[in-house]
Amino acid sequence: MENDINRNLEDYLKFYMSLSNPQFAVLINGKWGSGKTFYIKAKIDRWNSVLKKNKNNSIVKKTSFWNKKDKQEESEEIILKPLYISLYGVSSTSQISEKIKEALNPLFYSKGAKIIKNILLGAVKTATHINLDTDRDGKSDGKVSFNINSIGLLKDGDERIKGEKLIIFDDLERCKLKISELFGYINEFVEHYSCKVILLSEESKILEKCEEEKEAYKEFKEKLIGQTFTIQADFEKAIEAFINKLSSSKEKEFLENSKGLIKSVFVSSKIENLRILRQSILDFERFVNQFDSSLKEHKKYQDFLKNLLGHFVLVYLEFKSGNESISDLSDYSFTDDQKESEKKIRSKYDEVLDKHGVFHRMSVIHYRLITDFINNGYSNVLKLNSSIKENGFFRDSEEKDWEKLWRWEELEDDEFEYSYNKVIDSIKNEEIENPYILLHIITTLVSLKNNGIIESIEFDLVDLFKNIFEKILSKHKNEAFTMFGEHSWSKGYRERESKEFKDIVKYANNRILEHNSQNKDDYLKQVFENINDENISQLQEKLDASLPDRSSNYSFVPILTTVDGKKFANSLLNLTNKNLDLFFYFLNRRYYPEKIYSNGYLEPFNAQDKKCFIDIKNKFEEEIDSFSKIKKHNLENHINFLKDLIKKLEDLETKDK
Repeated sequence: MENDINRNLEDYLKFYMSLSNPQFAVLINGKWGSGKTFYIKAKIDRWNSVLKKNKNNSIVKKTSFWNKKDKQEESEEIILKPLYISLYGVSSTSQISEKIKEALNPLFYSKGAKIIKNILLGAVKTATHINLDTDRDGKSDGKVSFNINSIGLLKDGDERIKGEKLIIFDDLERCKLKISELFGYINEFVEHYSCKVILLSEESKILEKCEEEKEAYKEFKEKLIGQTFTIQADFEKAIEAFINKLSSSKEKEFLENSKGLIKSVFVSSKIENLRILRQSILDFERFVNQFDSSLKEHKKYQDFLKNLLGHFVLVYLEFKSGNESISDLSDYSFTDDQKESEKKIRSKYDEVLDKHGVFHRMSVIHYRLITDFINNGYSNVLKLNSSIKENGFFRDSEEKDWEKLWRWEELEDDEFEYSYNKVIDSIKNEEIENPYILLHIITTLVSLKNNGIIESIEFDLVDLFKNIFEKILSKHKNEAFTMFGEHSWSKGYRERESKEFKDIVKYANNRILEHNSQNKDDYLKQVFENINDENISQLQEKLDASLPDRSSNYSFVPILTTVDGKKFANSLLNLTNKNLDLFFYFLNRRYYPEKIYSNGYLEPFNAQDKKCFIDIKNKFEEEIDSFSKIKKHNLENHINFLKDLIKKLEDLETKDK
């Protein structure tokens, strides 16, 4: 249903179009992406549709002229359609005139071209000229000026042009002209050409841009603009139009049936940017086209698609509007910033996602898979499909006993007794090797105990978890584990507010940090201490990999604190000159971001790499005389670079203190 503001705008435009010579313009104000352009282009389509159906309406007039050759009166039609002109990047009034010329150009080859020729040739004034060939006979019919004073088709007073003269100027805030010059130009059409003019702009951006011209803007606005409307996004119509832009496909039909979900997520986002919403809908089709056919043929694909759509639109709106931290919500994390980001997202979207039956993201998709697609325009298809196949929608295995026990309220007594005994046996027999399943079992037992379903249990549940968890860590020394959150296996943990749950998660996550940190250190030692001519080209790729806990990648942590500087230096000295230069190019990019990015700066944690660079420098100085002249020359340059870098890290270290 159309909102009151837009309905008032609709009514006012009908009134405005009924005026013969209003002598003022209408301003449609709204944020970037709020739907101003979408709204006015839809209006233009409707106006043009009316023109096509009814050639005797107020915009299309029949005009007669005398054909001297045949000495008879001929009847022709001149159709003045609304002219849409974007001012984006325009820096001169002549550029605007050129745009108007281009918008009028189709009329030069219409049935009324001879009338146009006569009008324009009589209106020529001093300006840049073009040749006009209305007969398409290859011969010039005269030269026509498109200076503002000689755009004859819009000039008032010629009885042969009786249609409505409507010009729509969009993107005022993105025009490079001074506001006084721009409004002076537009005023010519309003005051002297009797045109109807509709302006589209984000007014606050104009005020920001013309700080020194604020008073002039106010004066011109009072003189030129008769009415201002601040548009509200008509997202229901927009969503329908966006979906209709898709190619005919199952996804299009699915989106048609999912408009309610799209609308709900969009409203909850409070972002009010139809451009981003449009991109999300168009890109959703491209995103799902990357899925394997086995996924699309799965019986739960449609359920998965609904859940994916909710999260895809959510991530798209947030990420494109500047919330890049949305990528970090792929897994649960426990830094203060991540907790705050999680809290904000949940407060905005949890209610609407629950209303539409959309599961938590951990059961659907890692958000970074979506943001990587947005950034790159494509996905790592193998990684994308592998990740999706791991979620609960596509797992065809039979429900396990611990899963049945997790939903104990739904079980009959005999089913409960069977599942409960099987789970207890799995604990006693040390059969549980997945720490996330283990936590589900422990918290389910806490739930059963707290609800009086079982009177007592022979284990201390917290100690039980710790003992089994330590065995799992010991057995999987070289594997990394994701931090515990509130969900896993498409299920929320039971009793999340209980002391047992909080104690277990605190303990487990501290141990995971220690465990993963060791894996991180081993990985970095392997990467740097064993660097050679064959693998150096993969260095950046290896550091772009996720940390073992998947919280970020190696760009956001010190990388050389546990690396043996002497071993590393020996490996570097064995590189060819070309590859050694490549390594120092890598150092330059990593430790001097201000040379690459206008707002780049070196994070304080990089100071921890200083000792390793001192060891490398010292080793280079010890060995430099043993090399031939070119390698020696290069090493001298590299040593000087290391000296400067060490000084920079020392300063960074001091500054951080």
